[in-house]
Amino acid sequence: MEEQDSTLIEFISSITGTATDNLELYFSLINCPPNCKGIIQVNEQFLVISNLIKAIYDLESPEEFLSEEDFELCLKAAQAIKEKREDIEKYHPQANISYFKEARPFQKLYSNHSVYVCLGISSLQHNITERHLLIEAYIVVAATILRHRKRLNTHREKEYEDALQKSCRLARKILLPPRHDTYNDLPATLPEGAGEYIECIKRTGDLLEIIYKLLDYAFSQKRAKTYSRTGKPRAFRTIRHSVNYAVDQDLIGKVDSVRVIQPVSAAVSKLECDEPSGAIDFLIIDSANKNTPMDDKSAAQHKKEKRSYISSITMHNQRLPHRWEMLTYFELSCFISAVYQLTTEQTCNGNQWSGISNLELAAVAVTIFLRSVPLTDLEKFYLCDAINPEIAPPGYLYNGSKTGYWIAYPPKLPFDMKLGEAFYLNAEDRNEFFQVTSGTGLEKIIDDYIVSVRKSHYENNLFSPQAGKYDKALAEFISGINKRHHTRLTIKRLEIYLHNSLAHQKGGDLTTAMLLTGRKDFLGMPPLHYTAYPVSKLQKMFQECCTEVMTFIQQESLEAVDVFLGEAENPIPPATCTGMSGTAYRPKQTSVKKMVTNLQERMKVIQKMPRSADKLLRLHNNIMRYTAILFAFSTGFRAVNSPLLPPSQIDRTTGFAAISDKDGVDYYNARIVWLPPVCVQQYTEYLTHLDYLMPKLEYLDIDLFNSLRYILESRIPSDKLPLFFFMTEQAKRKVVTPTDIWKEIRKNLKYEMPPNASRHYLRSNLLEERCPPEYIAAFMGHWERGEEPWGTYSALSPQSYAATLSKFLVRLLENDGWRPMPGIQEYW
Repeated sequence: MEEQDSTLIEFISSITGTATDNLELYFSLINCPPNCKGIIQVNEQFLVISNLIKAIYDLESPEEFLSEEDFELCLKAAQAIKEKREDIEKYHPQANISYFKEARPFQKLYSNHSVYVCLGISSLQHNITERHLLIEAYIVVAATILRHRKRLNTHREKEYEDALQKSCRLARKILLPPRHDTYNDLPATLPEGAGEYIECIKRTGDLLEIIYKLLDYAFSQKRAKTYSRTGKPRAFRTIRHSVNYAVDQDLIGKVDSVRVIQPVSAAVSKLECDEPSGAIDFLIIDSANKNTPMDDKSAAQHKKEKRSYISSITMHNQRLPHRWEMLTYFELSCFISAVYQLTTEQTCNGNQWSGISNLELAAVAVTIFLRSVPLTDLEKFYLCDAINPEIAPPGYLYNGSKTGYWIAYPPKLPFDMKLGEAFYLNAEDRNEFFQVTSGTGLEKIIDDYIVSVRKSHYENNLFSPQAGKYDKALAEFISGINKRHHTRLTIKRLEIYLHNSLAHQKGGDLTTAMLLTGRKDFLGMPPLHYTAYPVSKLQKMFQECCTEVMTFIQQESLEAVDVFLGEAENPIPPATCTGMSGTAYRPKQTSVKKMVTNLQERMKVIQKMPRSADKLLRLHNNIMRYTAILFAFSTGFRAVNSPLLPPSQIDRTTGFAAISDKDGVDYYNARIVWLPPVCVQQYTEYLTHLDYLMPKLEYLDIDLFNSLRYILESRIPSDKLPLFFFMTEQAKRKVVTPTDIWKEIRKNLKYEMPPNASRHYLRSNLLEERCPPEYIAAFMGHWERGEEPWGTYSALSPQSYAATLSKFLVRLLENDGWRPMPGIQEYW
């Protein structure tokens, strides 16, 4: 759209009392020209179709349209213009096209403002039917999506700009008498299912083919992945991935210069966070030398270097090269022995370690090893003691008498938590940070360093704010060990060792390692979004891992290592061992049990009601809601538009089902889930309920009757047909959204949790109960290319998958109180 006349914008803003930003947003939506010619007529037409636009947004859920809040701002701006119409016309006559006796009032505007002209021409016509208003509303939404894509060049501009202009021209022509019957086959009102309107246009034949092409592109799965519902480019999550411990020896020693850019999926509820995607959108390779970015290399050389980086990262997603990089216990034993010797020798002269004392260097080495922290991040480590009592993570807590504790600071989740008023009554308590200790004597080195060596000018930092000063000294220290013992020690390998060991601890995975060390990993961020783990178990896991590593190191028989074995001198106070670390969305089990009980009690009350139309409606709506929520807590099904699968995608004999939620056109993220018996039984009860409901629907809603008959008998998978629906007081169906399902529960049952809380609940409980991580990833749909559980070359056995999940899921659902609940087949 052309840039608006700022003076005119400010003028209308002053008259209507609308912020200029809101006016610009509204004018962008209606494709307004700079001179606002005919804005009065176009504004009136927009208000006529605004409810339809809102309904289309709710039905089709286009990710690239305006957010609900932005659309409300546009609607308020339109209403303000209508109220101040006379004042605007008085000072800007062009605003009212009726002042000009022109045969073609919007002449010369169509090429750049086709949507605006389409609305303006319609406003001058009479007897416009609902069918035509629907076409206009769909075109407005589609045009907004196209403009967003045009800004980021995510589509071939000419092809779809032509489709937009021709669609607007066709919508105008339909108004003329010779062609008014061409749209009589279209629905008179907005259909109930997403995509149904577009299919209706397709069935009308060639005449409306150009509109079908436009809407199919805007609302189909072909839409770009880089936008959110705010109408702005979707925020990417950037993770810097290290290649310093790469397989390619030429890359060792380089800076962390690869940034992994990952998109996210937009939230479906105001209470839910945007969901991080596991896919890598693209990589940015930064030059090691910022002053000479090309480093005197040709473009071809840089391209080759980038391929080396990417190959290195790809290789590290495979197990074999990962094992190559892991240090042996002998190598670790050499390192620990050398650290011990540093603590027992006299302080070196300033020439050996560039003025850094032996004890300080030993403390730096221990911190890097135990906390898996990069050397460059040491300057962010705080000291909490009598002088600086306030705990600031990450850091070290020292009380002056006994061994101190590390303050673990988990990675910040990529999006802010959106919490409701009653949220904290239902969610597990969450700790932003917590204390850990290795259970060995390694922390004693940190204590001695604090007492004897640490300089006062470090203020509240544990080490020097210029952490780079340790780089050369530590490199020389490690180089000396390698020369004496022929080891492969590097700073990066020492840094990553314990983190990798924690990721393989029993009952843990990459997410628990991230919670304990604070390291970010693009493989772990999607599952971390759904993980909350008890702090007490994390503390125990860290101590067990450190003790186990030190025990194996001792067996390598280098002297002095046994000094660091034994019980921790200062056990962590129980008061600091409560709560969870990770996502804030893990519901308390007591809250889930209470919700289940309340749902069942409500069903029992309705079942005892005398036979009436009210009982029929309430019984259906409640069993539908109960089945959908049980399905969510059994499968981790994401809260998308369709809350349940059609029968064709479920094998009720084996319990296997195919799920494709938040997926792409290639179905890459489709997965197989195993349905617990109680879920299959409830699903069967619901289908039986629908069978008994069908004869009554034939007289109440014939369209719904036909749709249900098709889905219950069809073998072709489809999630757009209304298997799940509410029935209104008028005995008409209402399309179900995730918000609708949970709205009643939040209001009456006081369960203030987002729709996707079931995924947080399932993953966290399965991991805590020590379900194998590879089965959890397959169940939740978390994997990366090369490790797909349902890929062509996957060795994952579906039988083993189902048998393993049954050990954990069945017990979890039984403890929560889920059981099958029949519908009208037994209580009518």
